[in-house]
Amino acid sequence: MNSLRKLACILLLSMSSLLALSGCEQQSAEPEPIESAQIRQIAELSTLKCYYHNVAKFTQEAGGMGWLGGMGYKRMWFEYTAIVEIGINVNEISITGPDENGVYTVTLPEAEVLTNPQIDEESITDPLTEQGWFTEITNEDRMTALRNAQETVRETVNNDESLLFQARERAKELIERFIVNYGDTVGEEYSVRFVDPEE
Repeated sequence: MNSLRKLACILLLSMSSLLALSGCEQQSAEPEPIESAQIRQIAELSTLKCYYHNVAKFTQEAGGMGWLGGMGYKRMWFEYTAIVEIGINVNEISITGPDENGVYTVTLPEAEVLTNPQIDEESITDPLTEQGWFTEITNEDRMTALRNAQETVRETVNNDESLLFQARERAKELIERFIVNYGDTVGEEYSVRFVDPEE
């Protein structure tokens, strides 16, 4: 009789354990929502690095009269490569969702030049110069020429709507691919809606 009671107790314990385990399997945890920080990291990966062949110039007109008219006259120009990074200001990116239809809304600004154009030092050519009497090209002249040339590069890129559009589309593509793939891994069907930041 004691043996039967023991066997019954073991069976009851085993059944209750199985029920408890099966109950755990049926409870599926909700997938973690995607955070803005993750989307910002993806946007950083979409940054375009562009190389621009550029010419730096410096001109100073002559002063004086007669044979002194050539004094102060100087011209200089040289070539170099400017490196420009174009992408999304990640500080303006945010994400909400998913909504009941599995749609994430991503606030994505327009692309822009992210940093001051860099100079490829090895690409700088020897300067070509013209100068008048008692006139020399100074290091300050070279730096002025470079500063002006770099500003021209920045303005050129900021006005290149096609390139800026391409950079933003690249960011959208990577972000959307990340969100859709994340949905696949957690058994959800996600889609993305992109919106501009509020004015």
